Amino acid sequence: MSYDDGHLQNHRINQARKRLAAGEKISNVAYDLGFSDQSHLHRLFKRLVAATPGNYQNA
Repeated sequence: MSYDDGHLQNHRINQARKRLAAGEKISNVAYDLGFSDQSHLHRLFKRLVAATPGNYQNA
């Protein structure tokens, strides 16, 4: 993975964190941020944030 790829992933996850904290549906966040599906967001989010999107949203 190049620097640009990592930077883009971090940006997308940061956007997801903001939107999930605002109460948006996980499926809508995944779609709007260009993830291929909700499970792709779930895997990357868990790897970078150490929590699932649902757990993060409910915390």
